[in-house]
Amino acid sequence: MSLKITVRYRCFLFSFPSAVGVRARLNGILLSLVALMAGIIDVHARCTAPSFAAIRNFPTALGADDIVAGDFNHDGLIDLATPNSDVDSVSVLIANGNGGYLPAVNYGVGDTPIDITLGDVNLDGNLDLVVANFVGDSVSILLGASNGTFGTATNFPSGNQTNSAAIGDFNLDGKPDLAIVRLSGVSISILTGNGTGTFSAPVVVSLGGPTSARVIHAADFNLDGKLDLAVASSSAGNRGATIMLGNGTGGFTFGAFNISGPEQLDDLIVVDLNQDGRSDVITGNFNTGGISVLLGAGSATLGAPTTYLNGSRGFAIAAGDFNQDGKLDVAVSSSGVRILLGDGSGVLGAPQTFGFGNTASVSGIVAADFNFDGKFDVAVSNSADNQVIVRHNSCGGATEKPKVDFDGDGVTDIAVFRPSTGFWFILQSSDSTFQFKLWGQNGDIPAAGDFDGDDKTDFVVFRPSNGFWFILRSSDNVFTFTQFGLNGDRPASGDYDGDGIADFAVFRPSAGTWFILESRTGQVRSTPFGAASDIVIQ
Repeated sequence: MSLKITVRYRCFLFSFPSAVGVRARLNGILLSLVALMAGIIDVHARCTAPSFAAIRNFPTALGADDIVAGDFNHDGLIDLATPNSDVDSVSVLIANGNGGYLPAVNYGVGDTPIDITLGDVNLDGNLDLVVANFVGDSVSILLGASNGTFGTATNFPSGNQTNSAAIGDFNLDGKPDLAIVRLSGVSISILTGNGTGTFSAPVVVSLGGPTSARVIHAADFNLDGKLDLAVASSSAGNRGATIMLGNGTGGFTFGAFNISGPEQLDDLIVVDLNQDGRSDVITGNFNTGGISVLLGAGSATLGAPTTYLNGSRGFAIAAGDFNQDGKLDVAVSSSGVRILLGDGSGVLGAPQTFGFGNTASVSGIVAADFNFDGKFDVAVSNSADNQVIVRHNSCGGATEKPKVDFDGDGVTDIAVFRPSTGFWFILQSSDSTFQFKLWGQNGDIPAAGDFDGDDKTDFVVFRPSNGFWFILRSSDNVFTFTQFGLNGDRPASGDYDGDGIADFAVFRPSAGTWFILESRTGQVRSTPFGAASDIVIQ
């Protein structure tokens, strides 16, 4: 019943500042994703308690250990990738446009990949994959193409038991470099990039004592324009999180550990949790359990840790605004996924738990808007079940938008369609100016709506003779068409699934039934309602 053809998609590209380099990796940290979504998404109504739709499962290869999210093929949708430690590969899952994913495409990498990082390491505008190979003592670089595919992996030596990688321009030459931590050793490895996706031999930087480093992130903690490193340790000698200050030439100065005692760390992310413009650190704790929040002071030190979820292991962490209040919240994989709402000052609330399949095998977590409805969803990698599990955020609902709003000011515009000529005439509410557009032909029926989710009405007509919809998207002036409906149907476009994007819908008088193609799920539903002589209310 439905055929959809798109001439060209809207493209949003992650960009990384050349002066400071890649600020943070996209493994559950929402810094880059928040920047991407700013100005694009709707503002939804705040809800007091997060809620999520049913679990959706997407198979990967064996042993999915980590997960990252990014737009690999420039279609404005968020794709996923996982490293598979059991079969030495990476699974790439491309978004299909309805909140789901196409079957995974697998790429070979080094021995026992356990960590994955995203960045544009060859400066061609496409996201690349950097994979840490634990047994292979290397990092695999897979260069991305604009269509979402990746090239053959190139492996670079990085040190014994490579555990995690961070991408950043550490020597301020405008080319991305790599910082590598290893489970075995007392140092990190710096691999200088040449801007083409290749890297120099590793240069060793001491961590200042016996330590087993697990996770590393890059950020400018002391606000001097030079990237620093946050390192999570699990050794018996030095346990906790430390900041290593960068000197702008590729060197780093070791700092004191900010969590001492028995604590071993499973994860570490960098976010601005209290919205003060300084990088904060959240750690996942192994020994005492839970997570610890360490607020940044704009220097080489972090504040005293505040711990949540005591006694429950905090394996992996992600951040996002899950209740639509404009403040970052935290998601932790710990006996399911636990959401702790943030108040904007760095304080987190009581945890709320959500099931994600076999919770004992959740290896990685990431938060992003997977179905493009303006809400942060959650995805986890599951190493035992060999799959990615996604749950879409169902908190609140889409803010009601005018059906006819061509200038995007939130106020209905006066508009008419002239069937004899196919012209649209619009009186814009924002500035009272007159606009016109030729879109359609004699016999077409106007069916305007916001089909691309940019808060502006698109020019849309329904052609009863063949059931085709013709859309001119306001976001990029691209023409698409979709077949949905039969001759004699009456168009009834609207947001029937509450995701802020218009759905294709028709009323069939002969059957007294509505047929709706939901933008959120891609599924068609039918609802008997009305009689043959009724008029559709739009």
